[in-house]
Amino acid sequence: MTVFSHPVELFGADGVATRTTEAIVDTGASYLTAPQGLLRELGILAEERIPLRLADGRRVERDLGEVRVRILGRRTTASVVFATDSDPILLGSHALEAVRLAVDPYSQRLVDFTPLL
Repeated sequence: MTVFSHPVELFGADGVATRTTEAIVDTGASYLTAPQGLLRELGILAEERIPLRLADGRRVERDLGEVRVRILGRRTTASVVFATDSDPILLGSHALEAVRLAVDPYSQRLVDFTPLL
C-alpha cells in the first residue's frame, strides 16, 4: 500500500463553490472520502448508506454521495464517502481511475495511465 498527499479540488453542488485541500492518496482505499461537515458546506447530499470495512477490519456504515472533483487539471464526478469530521480526506482508487491517473509508488506521485477498453 502506498500513501502520500496530493492536492485535490472539490466542487460544490452548485458547480461554483470549490474547496482545494490536501488529500491522502491511499492505494488501499476504494473511494474518495471527505469529512461530512465539508461535504455539507459544499451542498453535497448523501444518496445512500453503504457498508464499508476499515483498514483495521472493523465494519461501519457511512453515507455515500457524488461530488465533482479536479485532480491535476482533470475533472470527474466521483462517489464520495461522508467520513467523520475528524477523518482526513482520502483519495482512493475509484476517483484516480476516473481521471486516468495511477500511483507511482517509487516516486510517490500521480502519473498518467491509459485505461483498458
